[in-house]
Amino acid sequence: MPNPLALTLQASAAQGTNGVSATFDLLATAFAADQLPRRIAELLIEVTAVSGTEPTLNVTIETSPTPTSWQPVLSFQEFDAVGFQRLKFGPLERYMRASWVLGGTTPSFTFQITGYAHVVYADHGNFYLHGLPRVAVPDPTDPVDLLSGCLLAASSDANAQIPRAHTLPLKEPYPDSLKQRVCHIAAWQFLLQRGVDPEQHKETERRHDRAVEWFDALGSGTQPDWVDDSPDTYDAGAYMSTRPRRGW
Repeated sequence: MPNPLALTLQASAAQGTNGVSATFDLLATAFAADQLPRRIAELLIEVTAVSGTEPTLNVTIETSPTPTSWQPVLSFQEFDAVGFQRLKFGPLERYMRASWVLGGTTPSFTFQITGYAHVVYADHGNFYLHGLPRVAVPDPTDPVDLLSGCLLAASSDANAQIPRAHTLPLKEPYPDSLKQRVCHIAAWQFLLQRGVDPEQHKETERRHDRAVEWFDALGSGTQPDWVDDSPDTYDAGAYMSTRPRRGW
């Protein structure tokens, strides 16, 4: 994806009580100078020291459009010893933070959370509308957020083709034509991981193939409803203009 941005959600430190990290603003100018919304984060938690009697650590990523009302996105595995885990999280609003709960007697965990925030052209809600119905997707508390990974991969696939007709990055709002094709590709990738029924999923495969063909055809001309990073360039293809008559 264009411009994945590195972030440190929680610097390495010993924690002996329940707590929350500082609030991270995904649109802060110091972080996202391009002002592109980043809806998926790929995060790594590293636990480097543990002490106490039967200690446990549970860390959850939370998000909010304003830093006042928080909702959980996904949780890391429970830790009771030194270790690490990588996960992709989404969908994210503008703000995110980590919260943690410790268990056991006099527990102490030293850990940090780092990673990258990514731009995607379609979010989870778009996927349920254009890709697969919500009932076909596992509970979002699944420890592996496969859907976020597929949306990120499909958006990356799209970026391999978009520069043939447009200058990256694209600007929001992203057109429905793009969202649909990204979701069609992500849906097939999702099913390949979860299991494909050759009869039941024929249409999903056909939509994937048509989406790939659609992206392959981008080089033949720009899409008129797309806004890219060249605002002075007319993106609707050929056009006509007139001049005053010169008396010839």
